Amino acid sequence: MENNKFLIIFIDALRFDYLQKMPRLKKTIKQARYGKTTVELGFASRMGAFFTGRKPVEHGFFTLFYCTKNSDFKWIKAFIPFVKMLSSFKPLEKLLKYITFALMNLASFVKGHHYFFYLKGAPLDLLPFIEIVIKKHYCEKGAFPVPTLFDAFRKKKLKFHFYMWPFYLTNKKVHVELPVSKFNSDQHRLRRFKKILKKDGDVFFAQFFNLDTAGHAFGIKSKQLQEEIKFTDKLIDDLKNDFWSKHPGGNILIWTDHGMTPIKKILNVQKKIDKMKLVPIKDYLYFIDATMVRVWPKNKKAEKVILKELRKTNLVELTPALRKKYDIDYSNEKYGKIIFQAPSGTLLFPNFFECHHSPKAMHGYFPETPTEKGAYVLISPKYSPGYQEKKTRDLYKLVLDIFDVDY
Repeated sequence: MENNKFLIIFIDALRFDYLQKMPRLKKTIKQARYGKTTVELGFASRMGAFFTGRKPVEHGFFTLFYCTKNSDFKWIKAFIPFVKMLSSFKPLEKLLKYITFALMNLASFVKGHHYFFYLKGAPLDLLPFIEIVIKKHYCEKGAFPVPTLFDAFRKKKLKFHFYMWPFYLTNKKVHVELPVSKFNSDQHRLRRFKKILKKDGDVFFAQFFNLDTAGHAFGIKSKQLQEEIKFTDKLIDDLKNDFWSKHPGGNILIWTDHGMTPIKKILNVQKKIDKMKLVPIKDYLYFIDATMVRVWPKNKKAEKVILKELRKTNLVELTPALRKKYDIDYSNEKYGKIIFQAPSGTLLFPNFFECHHSPKAMHGYFPETPTEKGAYVLISPKYSPGYQEKKTRDLYKLVLDIFDVDY
């Protein structure tokens, strides 16, 4: 028995009700601690919760991006007029934007930042003011301002393998695969990670995306998503068997950072912003997430106009009281002075992530939304089988308890 070995399988957008459609995993659940997970508000806060066991206001992550005049990408401002001029020739528009982000990611990588991004719908003029929150990968030293799971693993001198495509990291090295769509599939990730599982190590971590991708593109009830659920069931079973063949009795955690909610209403908040008699950058900076709009007004007039217009929508204003309720009451305005959150089922489209194809389902809603909840399955001799609901940050403690690490 190798009870000090750990396999962590992160399945993006694994709703709890999907487990009923996964016969192999259902069979495994009989020997597992499992249940629904309540997630945090914010696109980046859930990952922070898992890796640090803390609230968003404590680990510092809320959304994936924010706006600031001190962005690492302010140098791109000199290239924007040239890109805009060439983009007037429509066949070149998408290619030029892709090249722009390739340059931004390359510059970020050279600085030692290990997170690639592509904001299809972000206005070109705003790119010099956009900053990424994730600059080191979750397993790296200094990824968060507080200790993480992987800091604990390093302290225990555990050897880890962390695979979150296109990055593969170990205790000492960072490997990067070519970030092209050909390799951006769970079929490829499964083949790659099965090879990683053959290596010597104590902790093996991998993320798989297909459920999230299919849910967004085709919807919850689509044939495509049902096929991905079947494939994911087999994927988990394959990894479990490979892991146990080398590490009999090893611990396994299957978890997710959110669920998926069908879209019932689309709100074009960009159109409303464009109608305001204000000048972007001069009067305000802003960022439109799929379920949230955040604004940094530069004067009182802009603040008044923006609040008035956004309050006319069905969006929920995140007041100081609500920010405290959801543990995002930061002492500064890093993530936005004005923040409006979409209610369940409302999609802000176009947004900075997507502007061409409207998703059929989305996540990023209030934590109490039933379809926002995720799932976890933990197989370990340390825990007796049975159903038990958890918050995402509670999973951190479950993992560390297995290694008898203080937190």
